[in-house]
Amino acid sequence: MPLLSLFCLISPRIWASFFSSIPAAMLLSYFGKKYFAIPRPAAVLDESLINVIGEKLTAHSSLPSGHTITIFTAIFAIIFCTLGIKSRLKNGLMLYLILFSIGLLVSLSRVAVGAHWPLDLILGMAFGYLAGFSGAYITYRYTNWWTRIVNNSYFLSATIFIFPVTLTFQVLNGNLPQLSIVQLAVFVGSTVSIIVLINAFGANDKD
Repeated sequence: MPLLSLFCLISPRIWASFFSSIPAAMLLSYFGKKYFAIPRPAAVLDESLINVIGEKLTAHSSLPSGHTITIFTAIFAIIFCTLGIKSRLKNGLMLYLILFSIGLLVSLSRVAVGAHWPLDLILGMAFGYLAGFSGAYITYRYTNWWTRIVNNSYFLSATIFIFPVTLTFQVLNGNLPQLSIVQLAVFVGSTVSIIVLINAFGANDKD
């Protein structure tokens, strides 16, 4: 979510769609893993048959892929939010192809590192579709809540800042690894929050 906060500066509705899709994405991932309880590849395959990169995951929580749900939730939220203006988008189809390519690379990397089965990715994409649709629908059907957040720059800045702060505490507590992508997310989220806050002060000075 901190990385996606960049959309606050480009298209607030897309950012709101990301935000709205979080509950559905989390519920589908959590209950999907609980219901299917499929073992990870490293839990059932001999080490000579699998290429494990990074932490060796052996829990029975393979299906669906959480990373795939996350990336495709974001992708489908963008698609559903821009379908109505596709005719005004230059190279709109190219944008969608690029987004899908990124999503597939992220998803396939989870198989490449030995964390998931191919089926996990397919269900992850399907759940991402549902979560992305739910977020786009909520922002379209109920506009008051997110327009109020976007129009109140101080509250928007605080809302964005919650996510990098949460990630930082997760890393410090050992719940998340100190990966470059996590550090980038913290940096982007904090920077966007500061930019929104600066813009708010600037608007007040003009008044």
